[in-house]
Amino acid sequence: MKNTQHDPLYSDFFELNFVKDQDEVEVEGATVKLHWTPGHAKDHLALYLKEEDSLFSGDCVLGEGTVVFEDLLTYLQSLNKITALNSKRLYPGHGPVVTDPVEKVNEYIDKRMSRERQIVEALSRIDGGYLTSMEIVKITYNVSRWWWMMMMMMMITVVLPSLRTPCRRR
Repeated sequence: MKNTQHDPLYSDFFELNFVKDQDEVEVEGATVKLHWTPGHAKDHLALYLKEEDSLFSGDCVLGEGTVVFEDLLTYLQSLNKITALNSKRLYPGHGPVVTDPVEKVNEYIDKRMSRERQIVEALSRIDGGYLTSMEIVKITYNVSRWWWMMMMMMMITVVLPSLRTPCRRR
């Protein structure tokens, strides 16, 4: 049994409270407003620093590259919410600071909508048949057999060995 006598999570030293969308946290010199921005993850929050008119977007918007998301509709709704904040600066979870957040978020929305159109187009080409998810990827990303072979070689030579090493240490 765990000794909880000196553990602040189990003691009377701290009171734990759950946060919700639009909550504000104030400390000396800073006010942070919490914005629930699910899509990348169900429990994702973006933090708006009022004094700087800046948003800490976490992994919802990155400074470069693309985001993995759980649900496209929810993710797009979160991106629209971030755009509506119209902050001066965006501090992403990865990559450089974004000085034009609205433009960057619109790039993400445009990219996702473009990809969705490509998928719908791919599905409309099959006359009563079906496509596997891998076939849709091949069509929408316009990848060749050569590309797939290179990806498999990378998985075999780079990714799999790196996954085996931590498992052996247990």
